[in-house]
Amino acid sequence: ADLRPSLHSDPGTIEGDESLGRRRRPTYFSEDQHWSVGVAIKAEVAPAIAAGWIRPVVDRVIPFADAPKAAELMRARAVTGKILLDLVGVE
Repeated sequence: ADLRPSLHSDPGTIEGDESLGRRRRPTYFSEDQHWSVGVAIKAEVAPAIAAGWIRPVVDRVIPFADAPKAAELMRARAVTGKILLDLVGVE
């Protein structure tokens, strides 16, 4: 399968978010390619993660109650890595 990215020329706006004028991120793979991408990740990336060769970069851990703050940080692109939501104590 051809896994090369295909960038749509007009990604459009996020549905229900037109008032903000935000654009959705471009889609790099067609729907037909998603299955192939998942298979490739499972075959090649997952073993590297399991072996410890690839590790996620964690920017910060935020309590679940502050999830709106985490969303705002992501929208503002104020993080360098992943934001983890701490679920300890959440029922």
